[in-house]
Amino acid sequence: MPADPEFRFGGFRLPQYTQTPNEFFDVLAPKLTEAELRVLIYVIRRTFGFHKSADAISVSQMVSGITNAQGEIIDHGTGMSKSAVWRGTKGLLEKGVLQVARLQNPDGEYETNIYSLRFAEE
Repeated sequence: MPADPEFRFGGFRLPQYTQTPNEFFDVLAPKLTEAELRVLIYVIRRTFGFHKSADAISVSQMVSGITNAQGEIIDHGTGMSKSAVWRGTKGLLEKGVLQVARLQNPDGEYETNIYSLRFAEE
């Protein structure tokens, strides 16, 4: 998606934070493609930002964001196309950054993937 030339950020509010591991900044950020970086930021927000170690995240959420039942926009996703989200996710899985649990229901249909960061073994 191209940048919106009319967009102007209204500023940050305090104190709302999403914990992010230092390795994200110190090791990963310079080594990732833009697609990988955006997907990783989204997964970190959807997990650590809501005090979870993993979360069910659909491709459509990564592409378009989340709107709740009342019509309130929760987030705007990654701002990327579906193919870019797929590329970013695939790259992060191949690099060992993300883990994914691909679940199927009893009818054999795939359900929303569960994503988490991959942690070093103790």
